[in-house]
Amino acid sequence: MESQSETEAKTRPDGITKAYFRIFMLVASNFMRTLSFTILIVSFLYSCSTNSADIETKNNETKIDTNLTTKRNVVTTINNSDTLIVDKKSSIFFTLDTTEINKLKSETIEEDFYVGADDAMYYLSVARTFVDSVKLFRIEQSNKKFIKFVKLDKTQSVIKISQLNSLCGVYFFDPKKEPKFIDLTIVDEEYKKYFFK
Repeated sequence: MESQSETEAKTRPDGITKAYFRIFMLVASNFMRTLSFTILIVSFLYSCSTNSADIETKNNETKIDTNLTTKRNVVTTINNSDTLIVDKKSSIFFTLDTTEINKLKSETIEEDFYVGADDAMYYLSVARTFVDSVKLFRIEQSNKKFIKFVKLDKTQSVIKISQLNSLCGVYFFDPKKEPKFIDLTIVDEEYKKYFFK
């Protein structure tokens, strides 16, 4: 029976010492982790750009069709500034912009950041599936710095996304209530508590 070191010696190229081989494997492992994370973020941001709302941009205004299930002529217009304005019953999915992602990444141990990002993307995907299944209007955004919620009585709540200290997340909003930043691991329970109590 061969020992592990004999097996390693047979599998690595001639002339490379054990230490160099380990360094090579460590670098290759980190490269693959970085590549995987980059692909994950790019695919996530692409999916955010193809959201559940019909969006048309013209002359620095964005028109969002917020009533996709019945009348197609109900439209909310907002300026293309750094603020997303929400005044309809909806779920708001947000991600940090690239600058904020890099800042959060630099403040976190790299391996922990990638594990957390992977978990966050999974739970965000589960939340999207759930929100779509209950036909709650979904807004996706990744390029705004603030979310302004406007209630029926015209009072407003403004959230600065970068201060949430989260790579991504979801808010539920009903104009009759305050907005709620939800726990993505229990999105179905959060939905019931917020919209039906």
